[in-house]
Amino acid sequence: MTSEGDFQDYQDYLANFENRILDCRQGLDPDDDVIPLTARAPAFTTIFKETLEDLGQLPELEIAHIHKPYGRSRAVAHGYAISELESRIDLAIALEADDNEDTRVPPSDLRRAYKQAVNVFRLARDGVYEEMEPSSDEYNMMELMHQAHAETHALRILVFISGSGPEPAKIPDFEQPDDLPEVQVDVWDMKRLFRADTSGLSYESIPIDMEELLGGPLFCLPGPNTANDHRCYLAIFPGDLLHDLYHKHGPRLLELNVRSFLQARGKVNKGIRDTIQEKPEYFLAYNNGISVTAEDLDIVKNTNGSLGIKTMKGLQIVNGGQTVASIHRARNRDGADLSKVWVQAKITVVEGKSQDELVPHISRYSNTQNRVSEIDLTSNHPFHVRMQQLSAQIWCPGETDKWTYERARGQWEVARTREGSKEGSISRAELRKFDLRTPKAKKVDKTLLALALNAWDEIPHVACLGGQKNFLQFMDRLFGTNPDWLPDEDYYKEAISKVIILKMAQRISRQIKFPGYRSETERYTVALLAFKTSGRVDLTKIWEEQGVSDALEETLRRWMPLVRDEIIDSAGDLNVREWAKKKECWGTIMALPLEFAPGLEEELLPLSDSDADESEQKTVQAQPLSVEERDRQAKVMGLDHADWEKLVKWGAETASLDAKQLEVAAAMLSYAVQGWRQVPSPEQTAQMTEPIKLWEERDTTHED
Repeated sequence: MTSEGDFQDYQDYLANFENRILDCRQGLDPDDDVIPLTARAPAFTTIFKETLEDLGQLPELEIAHIHKPYGRSRAVAHGYAISELESRIDLAIALEADDNEDTRVPPSDLRRAYKQAVNVFRLARDGVYEEMEPSSDEYNMMELMHQAHAETHALRILVFISGSGPEPAKIPDFEQPDDLPEVQVDVWDMKRLFRADTSGLSYESIPIDMEELLGGPLFCLPGPNTANDHRCYLAIFPGDLLHDLYHKHGPRLLELNVRSFLQARGKVNKGIRDTIQEKPEYFLAYNNGISVTAEDLDIVKNTNGSLGIKTMKGLQIVNGGQTVASIHRARNRDGADLSKVWVQAKITVVEGKSQDELVPHISRYSNTQNRVSEIDLTSNHPFHVRMQQLSAQIWCPGETDKWTYERARGQWEVARTREGSKEGSISRAELRKFDLRTPKAKKVDKTLLALALNAWDEIPHVACLGGQKNFLQFMDRLFGTNPDWLPDEDYYKEAISKVIILKMAQRISRQIKFPGYRSETERYTVALLAFKTSGRVDLTKIWEEQGVSDALEETLRRWMPLVRDEIIDSAGDLNVREWAKKKECWGTIMALPLEFAPGLEEELLPLSDSDADESEQKTVQAQPLSVEERDRQAKVMGLDHADWEKLVKWGAETASLDAKQLEVAAAMLSYAVQGWRQVPSPEQTAQMTEPIKLWEERDTTHED
């Protein structure tokens, strides 16, 4: 989120946004000089959705461009998301508009965009993906939507306007098609994005009229006034009210919930579901209730002297997101009657200036039913603050420039504008100095850092989950056992070196111009490099030279097409992009019999210089692995803990394995359960070659 005052006005914000689009387009299509929205729609949608995701306004959208004829109309979309919990599909469509504040997109353009996005859903429903190129992003999009359409109860059309949309009062009513689930429309133009992004709030303030929704105020009880920065009320929400609020606003109600990204995507709590369906009259007694914050309440006195909430502003559910999402699903998907479902709520009204400090504590301390990591998505976490401090202090070799670590979006652009301003005007000389000292090419944000480090740590399937999910797992791995740890100079330099490796992989994939699965190929190839070298790449040398060697670059270039082909081939009938998110895919890639480019083996550190430290909880072999040993290791680690459990059970029950083999197999099961934090030795993998072969060739006729 960009803080209020970072941009002088709306025009500054537009200029910054446009620069981000240009950066993104350079990464997507470095040789494309065409600038109309139809050509830059993927980059525009990417930057728009990243901003909304940071604000908590959206689930994580996948970028995919489709533009096909549909009857006398078109089918157009630029991104999608599938929410199984909410039984909803989101489709994003970019709409071009004049940036002139006096020029607005007419309602007719919105209606056309709406119809075009709806047509995309129809094409997906009808299985049009079978006629598409399997390696394309649009194929993945349409295949996944086809698989999900039967369970979809709502379709949300997100219209992203590259200028000014109609005034809210002039946004048209959209016709509800008879052949589709309920269709919702959310229109975002640049002005609305600007207000949300510069408001100083990490959410969009939603006004709620209780009288309109309930026919009267919501009864409440005031709590004692114990502090000046907040006041508390108790209320009981009807289940139907919570359903309607979540149905209309969705995850936007959960933006300040530190667990919202997990809750909104997790499985429905079985106890909540069963109580709603079987004993709804006991729901109030059984459920712990929800915790809510608000900016302001309009409290009125009822005719009987009691108090009621007439309107609420800035409603946020900071604890109980799973309860609300489960109630919504119970009615939408299971047809449950919510008339007897009531939920107790503690409502805390927080003064505006106390929002940033108080609300995270309310959210964190009220989420006590499960372990809540202190690592949330805020940019103010000490780790990111420290990384930014290190980037400001540490010069690259030669003392002429530095890397910039962005812990919040747009910090580089804002710093450049500020340092380039002189007496109210922009100084080109100062801008040149800034660009030389902190070049844009050496800018890294926290999402890119998490991708690079997770890939290098040999969990590319996690890196392929997407920016937010990957980032959450990165932070949880980093601080799960040591929440007080902070990076030092050595960590910073090694981290940047790993970013340099990923950036080289990205550069190579753009040069090769893969037709699809670029990001998956990049992350898996970097992970494979770490695995095949046993982590012996000289990161210090990469930092000193601010680049990779010719041999390392050539190795990446040779491997990437082979890695991409194996990801696709090993997916079989599965969706390739979903397959890449699974650990089993990584097991397949590890087994690839690849060789280093000439000269790389000689560059690798001797093992004594590259032992993994205790924080990585990883055992490295005493001697560099041969090609055969690497392949055996990949085979062993390609089996997950469930496979090893079955193998051990089969070996014991059938007496197919001797005592020593069973002992080693049990050790492999233990390693697998722990996520392969300990890597099996060459001796162990050699002993498992025959047992694995026998298990794979076993007679499964009588197995369950």
